[in-house]
Amino acid sequence: MQQKLIATTTLGSRIVIGEHDGHTTHAKPGKYNVYEITRDGESERAIVFVHESEVQDVNELLKKLKIVTFCGVDFASYGIQTVEKNENWSYEKWIQQLNQESNEYTDGFVTNTNYGDGLFTLYDNEKHSIFLLDDEDIYIQELAAQEGVTDFEWVRSYTINKEDVEVEYYSTGEYTAIEKALIGPDERNIDVLVKLFKQVHDKVK
Repeated sequence: MQQKLIATTTLGSRIVIGEHDGHTTHAKPGKYNVYEITRDGESERAIVFVHESEVQDVNELLKKLKIVTFCGVDFASYGIQTVEKNENWSYEKWIQQLNQESNEYTDGFVTNTNYGDGLFTLYDNEKHSIFLLDDEDIYIQELAAQEGVTDFEWVRSYTINKEDVEVEYYSTGEYTAIEKALIGPDERNIDVLVKLFKQVHDKVK
């Protein structure tokens, strides 16, 4: 994976990720570097917020992440906004940061998605000091490619649950089936998902 520093910002201890209070959580307060990441030879990108105390090599820090949730996109943009204890997500602040010309931000960062409205996958680490926002699942594609899975037309959907992952796929024509896999105590949910992709891919191909 390639990385490019596109902004610096700060985050407070309480943040909202995505639009309309998409996902409210806590963060390690302080200064963050914001990187655009891409797969080798590809143009689709994701963004990752990395606390200054963390390793800044994307290919190392991605190994620490797990899937948290999926957030909606209505304004063709995604990012993170600091909110105080009694505050809610602010549309005005969101648009202000989206249109900011300087690459030095405070209390968050917002940028355009790859292709407009839809969903993005949110990842974080245990310390809540790394946040990956990926609206084209390029990280999943990268891991799957390492297992020999490079096409996903057979996938209808996938779901991340607390204890397992599941993949709904086209088994015959328009008919679908579902496969599930349990998440072990020392496993990342994304690793289990990619293994299940490989298992189902080998079955249907």
